[in-house]
Amino acid sequence: GLFDRVHEKFYGSAVSATFEIEPAAMPATEPGDVLAWAEAYPLASEANGVWDNGGADTLLTTAANWEEDALPELTDGTAVLTFASAGTKAPVAGPTTVRGLKFNAKNNFTLDAQGADSALSIGVGGITLENDPAETISGDWRLHTFACPVALTTDQTWDLSPNGKRRIQLTGEDCLRGASNTTVTVTGNGCLGFVATNSFKGDFRLEGGIYKVLSKCRPFGAADEGGKVYLDMQHVSIFDVFGAVIDKPLVITGGNTTSEAFMTHEQYGTNVFAAPVTLNNADLMMSVSGPTVFAGGCTFNSKVTFTGTHGMPLIF
Repeated sequence: GLFDRVHEKFYGSAVSATFEIEPAAMPATEPGDVLAWAEAYPLASEANGVWDNGGADTLLTTAANWEEDALPELTDGTAVLTFASAGTKAPVAGPTTVRGLKFNAKNNFTLDAQGADSALSIGVGGITLENDPAETISGDWRLHTFACPVALTTDQTWDLSPNGKRRIQLTGEDCLRGASNTTVTVTGNGCLGFVATNSFKGDFRLEGGIYKVLSKCRPFGAADEGGKVYLDMQHVSIFDVFGAVIDKPLVITGGNTTSEAFMTHEQYGTNVFAAPVTLNNADLMMSVSGPTVFAGGCTFNSKVTFTGTHGMPLIF
């Protein structure tokens, strides 16, 4: 083999304890050597998968549901899975660990749970909503829904794509999980919807996009579990709260004096900020269109203008 032939050209000196090299120290490789290396270290792309929904069922573990009928690696965290234009759902059966997820589906798509041990763990690749510049989404949202438990294993970025009509939804009981040393950074112009109760313990950094917060309990995780929500209103176009209870401290950075950028709504009940809300040095306009309670106290280091046309109560 290659190692044996290289070994024959090198020998140790008993006097100097150093290696000496004969003039022809590099033997030629042979086809078998190349094949051996290729088999031992396959390309990372071979672990990835693009969903084509070609199987008799819709399970992630069915090889026929992936391009070229090649089942991607679903357990060791190396694969990036892309859900394209085929199908509308894929049940997650059992523990599944991936590097990241991409959605470029031209229809609504749901990852839901099948079985009590169903869980999806996402690594450093995060979540990407890809965009087709030729596609026009009119009317309702294009929904990419997580209806299964999702665990974040490390810091990551969620890129919400340039299209504001694309929306990631977190639904179900205790949907999003992750440790206190984990940070999710959200960028792009698309939408992220919080419908679920979550136990995520880390930080959210909302640096772009549109947010629809509807969960009555812990949409970002609970304050006593750690972490904060950092909201960059200079780059976030809309932050809408619909009767939600936000338990984590909210730190607002960057100003926005657009009347409908930060809004609380009357649908689904009272909006409650249960933990402290801090506004850093930038002016902000808050539109109060539903009952709103700042139960955790406020620290405003700049001017805040409250507007609203429905006569809704605002309680500090």
